[in-house]
Amino acid sequence: MLPGISAPATADTSGIGPTFVTPMDVVGDPVAGEGAAAAVTVDSSHNLHLVGVAPDTGHVVWSKPFSESLIDPSLPPALDSLGNEVIDLVPAVKVTNPLVNVEAINLTTGAVVWKGPQDVLVGDVPSPCVHMTDFCVTVYNKDGSSTTAVLSPADGSVLGLLKGASNALDYDLYETDAKAPTIEAVSGSGTVQWTKTTNQVFGGSGYDPYTGIFSSYGTTEVATVPPPSANSDHSEGLDNSKTVGLSLADGSTLWSLPGQYDCDGSLGLLVPPVNCVYKGVLAKTKSNANGSEVPQN
Repeated sequence: MLPGISAPATADTSGIGPTFVTPMDVVGDPVAGEGAAAAVTVDSSHNLHLVGVAPDTGHVVWSKPFSESLIDPSLPPALDSLGNEVIDLVPAVKVTNPLVNVEAINLTTGAVVWKGPQDVLVGDVPSPCVHMTDFCVTVYNKDGSSTTAVLSPADGSVLGLLKGASNALDYDLYETDAKAPTIEAVSGSGTVQWTKTTNQVFGGSGYDPYTGIFSSYGTTEVATVPPPSANSDHSEGLDNSKTVGLSLADGSTLWSLPGQYDCDGSLGLLVPPVNCVYKGVLAKTKSNANGSEVPQN
């Protein structure tokens, strides 16, 4: 089912398969588990739910309240499973309050496997980390800084704390909340392995890793970013996009190319992968509040 599209009840005329699909409004990509797929849905009151759907019948087999806490609301709710578990951010007070309880849910049954940090503000999608062995959850501190907690997938206990890690760029790779834009990698022991400023990584200022695409290939991380921040004339040079290959061992730049890897993700299914180099200027009208853009050669 497509996000935001209600699935109608469907009759089975062949005598094989489901006879009814539970209508639901899915607002994020589902994840598969053993005997059920999990997805985030929204109801008529605009409340979010984490639901488990039986793939053979289309029935919702379990449902839990869900919150995005302080995760970027402009992005669709995302889920990332580890084994047969997915993290639910349960409203701790009421659905309009961003405080949440972190709970691991069994994808098959919907049962709570363990409870992690309680009454916290979460700033990014909980995801597997430490070489896909643990869960990482980014929470905000009282002073506005952020800390990423490394949680045991067995019982939710805190195995380590990564100070400053805020936005996950890829598994074990984070943008920090440092004043100078910075990227840090997590080691297999749940500690910071290396730290690099974005100037060091991309060889210039103005590049925003949060708007880029990061993908790991063995021991190399391929990072592609759009042009740097707009110039004073509200234009962006399309040839200023950059793609680099980083060593996951120490963060050193192995190679650098102009352009965007996989055309900024739009050609991600091509084999072998391609790098798209653009020419020209993307002009933005100063008076247009919605950011309309006009390509200029």
